[in-house]
Amino acid sequence: MKYLIVTLMLFSNIAIAQHSALYHKNRQLIIDPSYSIDENTYSNISVIEKVLLPTIYNNIKYPEIARENGDEGIVIVQLSIDNKAMSYDYKIIKSAAKIFNQPVMDFFGRMSKYKRDEICPAGQSIIVYVPIKFYMSPNSFKKSLKKNHSVTVEANDLTPEAAIVQ
Repeated sequence: MKYLIVTLMLFSNIAIAQHSALYHKNRQLIIDPSYSIDENTYSNISVIEKVLLPTIYNNIKYPEIARENGDEGIVIVQLSIDNKAMSYDYKIIKSAAKIFNQPVMDFFGRMSKYKRDEICPAGQSIIVYVPIKFYMSPNSFKKSLKKNHSVTVEANDLTPEAAIVQ
């Protein structure tokens, strides 16, 4: 029986110490350790990553001008949800280029009440940092474009995606 209890304690500590897709085991953002979250937010990180992140990454639009210029970069958003006060706030903490700020702000402005109760348990508050990476999908068309500047780029040939940084 003692062996079982010791084994469970060891494995439970390992499970708590594992990092997530966004955060190291010490609760610091993987792409920039100067941003960290509290234990309350970290305990809800699996829900945040399964519910919130797909919504964000599937709905932010790549800026057309950035797409045409092949611009890429990362935006880090601080998202605050307080279900005690029923408040929601967001701000851009870091941005590779201003061109990416507007689509991020447009999305977070529309999302104010979306799945707030699923993301943040009733009576709690969380502050989470969400990295959004804008990048162009590499493909052979893009390579051929570099060789022949008379070829025009069609939107479906460069499929931009917002993706989680790992």
